[in-house]
Amino acid sequence: MSDFAPPMRFRALVLTLMASASLTLAGCASVPTGSAVQVDAPFVPAVSQEASVYALYMAGQTAISSGRSTEAARYFAQAQALDSSNSMLAERTFTAALLSGDVSTAAKMATFTSGDAKDGTKSLGQFVRAVDAMGAGDPAQAKLAFDLLSQKDFDPSYKVSTELLLPYAAAMAGDWDAALATPAPTKDRFASFFATLNQAQLLERRGKIEEATKAYQTLMATGDGSGFLAGAYGAFLERQGRKAEALGIYDAVLAGNASDVTALDAKIRLAKKKPAPPLPSLQKGAAATLMATAVAAVGQRQPQGGLIYLRLALRLDPSLDEAWVMIGDLMTSAKDSTAATAAYSQIAPSSARYGEARNRLAWGLQRGGDNEAAIKLAQETVKARPKDVDCLSTLADLLRTAERFEESIKILDRVIAMRGETAEWGYYFMRGIALERSGKWPAAEADLKKALDLNPTEPEIMNYLGYSWIDRGEHLDQGLAMIRQALTGRPDSGAMVDSLGWAYFRLGDFKRAADMLEQAVQMEAADADVNNHLGDAYWRVGRKVEAKYQWERVLTLKPTDKMKAEVEGKLKDGLPELTGPPAPPLRADPLPGGGTPT
Repeated sequence: MSDFAPPMRFRALVLTLMASASLTLAGCASVPTGSAVQVDAPFVPAVSQEASVYALYMAGQTAISSGRSTEAARYFAQAQALDSSNSMLAERTFTAALLSGDVSTAAKMATFTSGDAKDGTKSLGQFVRAVDAMGAGDPAQAKLAFDLLSQKDFDPSYKVSTELLLPYAAAMAGDWDAALATPAPTKDRFASFFATLNQAQLLERRGKIEEATKAYQTLMATGDGSGFLAGAYGAFLERQGRKAEALGIYDAVLAGNASDVTALDAKIRLAKKKPAPPLPSLQKGAAATLMATAVAAVGQRQPQGGLIYLRLALRLDPSLDEAWVMIGDLMTSAKDSTAATAAYSQIAPSSARYGEARNRLAWGLQRGGDNEAAIKLAQETVKARPKDVDCLSTLADLLRTAERFEESIKILDRVIAMRGETAEWGYYFMRGIALERSGKWPAAEADLKKALDLNPTEPEIMNYLGYSWIDRGEHLDQGLAMIRQALTGRPDSGAMVDSLGWAYFRLGDFKRAADMLEQAVQMEAADADVNNHLGDAYWRVGRKVEAKYQWERVLTLKPTDKMKAEVEGKLKDGLPELTGPPAPPLRADPLPGGGTPT
């Protein structure tokens, strides 16, 4: 059995750099773990005279704990309207408004004095006020707020972010000496990278092209930032008329990552002789910095901190598609499909991220059980993006999961032809699965072997190919060894434990199969296939009452029509009697992580 699922691909602004960022976000500690938001609902408090402050507070706490921050903000605002002197309610309302995306309301609620410098939440309030002032076109107020946060005794949570945004606030206020000051040396790679990148863009804006070039070259020499940095530097070169050099930069990126969307779009732009992308405005530059800070926070497993920075980035640049995609991904992880859909839907058809967002929307529909709607949306996306490989492969995989294998195969034929020698293992793997499920084993085996040649250590391929061989009665020793190797690489996979158990079943070692499949059911209790396999194993070892229980459970787990009919037949008649000699005993095989199946 395979637990293969398509990856959720978010192309972050920064790649390897983020893994080592030392930025901390302790000031966001008051945000409840696991909170999510409704993206597009308005913040409209409506006070009910009948409601008690306590009841409203508890309703707000319940809402925010369940990921409904906009609803929580309404409850807290109602409670605060009834008890305006309650500082705890003010703090909760501020936090909920910020998480829900109502930055201006949060900024109005924020209070800060020099005595609050070490208070994380109030320091966050000051930071929010500064960003909101930038978004409102009041850079002088923003600079004053950032200057206050820069004092020695302030809460350190926002030190890096403040230092990165101060030059933009200074430039917006016309203080170019402060804006172009050389960044202070730091061992923080994140801060150093973005301070230099921001300085390069500010130098270009001020017309200091030679100095800007040196700043970009300093960054390129480090190798940090990958395609994101190359895209920024390439765009700079294009604006200076140095298009051949820019093309060389993009080609170098694509040599390492053939699907880098920034470099691909840039090459298309150059081929069509379109104008170079303009230098980002000061607000957009600051927003991109906040976006990168959000990526760093999420990379450090601080999703709420990341969400706050994304909201602030969108206050400065509501068209920042990368931020909307990332919010959608965070909301998907929080299982808030409404908020995720709202976020992905913010991306316009003209955006380079449109296909990416639509793919995520389609998978959201599929996870919600509406396969037909998911496929229809993916088909519409492919129609709008007929050459987008990711959109095509998403449609192919949705068709595969809906058991429309022939349609899936045709699309994957197209994808593999488009990619040629650069086609990744995943495309062959998906097509191999679809071919196997449609009964075209020789072609399926060839694709699965090709996928394994391209990625010899991938447990998913080893598991699927080994399982298929054993299920067909072919290459039994090799198939069993392959499944064992796959499980060694992914010992926590219930699907792979199921594969090994089913392999023992097909080889006639029913006792060991039952033991292994019991472990698989513990790991994948809601999987119809695994429960069905355990029922079969129980039947063969004489535990027929338990076998029927497992088969009855399968019928509650949304089996396919084919499996449902098969299981109903087994409940009526059991399994057919075995013929032929019993299987020889198999050598005991230690499980990954210790232990031996009995």
